[in-house]
Amino acid sequence: MAKKRNHYIPKFLLKNFSSRKSGDKSWVWLFHDDNDPVEPSVTDVGLAKFFYGNPENGIENELSVIEGKQSALVKEILQSTDPNLVKEQLADFVWLLAVRTSNMRNIFADNIEEGIGKITESSSEASVKQALRQYVYKMSDDQLFKMIQKFGALGQSLVDVLRITPGSIMQLREWLVEELGKANISCELNKIIDTMFLDRSMAELIQNAHVEAMEKMLLDRPIPERFAEAEWSLVRSSENNVILGDGIVIARSENGEFGHPIKYSKDWVELWIPISSNTVLIARQPGQSGKLPKIEEINNQSASLSRRSIFSSESTDQVLELSQLIATGTPALSSSDIDEIVGNIWEDI
Repeated sequence: MAKKRNHYIPKFLLKNFSSRKSGDKSWVWLFHDDNDPVEPSVTDVGLAKFFYGNPENGIENELSVIEGKQSALVKEILQSTDPNLVKEQLADFVWLLAVRTSNMRNIFADNIEEGIGKITESSSEASVKQALRQYVYKMSDDQLFKMIQKFGALGQSLVDVLRITPGSIMQLREWLVEELGKANISCELNKIIDTMFLDRSMAELIQNAHVEAMEKMLLDRPIPERFAEAEWSLVRSSENNVILGDGIVIARSENGEFGHPIKYSKDWVELWIPISSNTVLIARQPGQSGKLPKIEEINNQSASLSRRSIFSSESTDQVLELSQLIATGTPALSSSDIDEIVGNIWEDI
């Protein structure tokens, strides 16, 4: 039977942060940045309808099988097993956690929407026309010919004439610039951008891209080199005061910045993964030393890098304060990063 409700945060992980249990049923405290905390069943949080697309793609069924093994792995770690004895399994577990969540999808959606908005905001008539004028004069004769040849036989005939007629190529460039001056360029550019998302919403485009990436990942099961090389340890608390953010995995870069593992995929030096209300799994690159992070620091980053919510086994003033940090961090691209990308786009144009 096809599963409509897809958990993007594994239920077995949420159960490790449960506030209470009754038989097989568990509850957890859920905190949003703008709502009072609630205590829903673990079955009813960290999920979305058809989050992984059409059930026929098999993603949800495959994840169910994987989660059975990963649940046993985490249980072993929490009990007594040295995490360095199961490095490969942990690397696979953490990498999958990092890429399967709604947090991951929301990060890309937010960044793309902000980028498109800045492109349209910066597409003034004068700036676009100036960029295109420069391009017309900057392109080589061969580039100009290739553009004209796209018009088929007529375009090829024009290219043949241009090749043998002195001064005709410069005249063509001047004519193109003159015509550009008459056109409503920025209006047309905005129409093109709008058309890109006319048939499908941004949410649908992002979902399809994420689902395709998940299908490939589950088929090939690649483990990034930095994950495979990591050395593992645990940070334990004497209290049940560890929270779980909706991004789950936190990456720290060499210069002390924090974000999603995708942001620092090639240069993270430490990963923090809360796996229960009193235990955090730590991955470090070989050669990294120094004190392990404190629970307070881990909780702060878990909250700030969450996009929508955090989970806790307790409803306390401390957790309520942490909920005010939700979405205050920069898990992926910052606004300055997006400004730079938009600037490069216009420079390329």
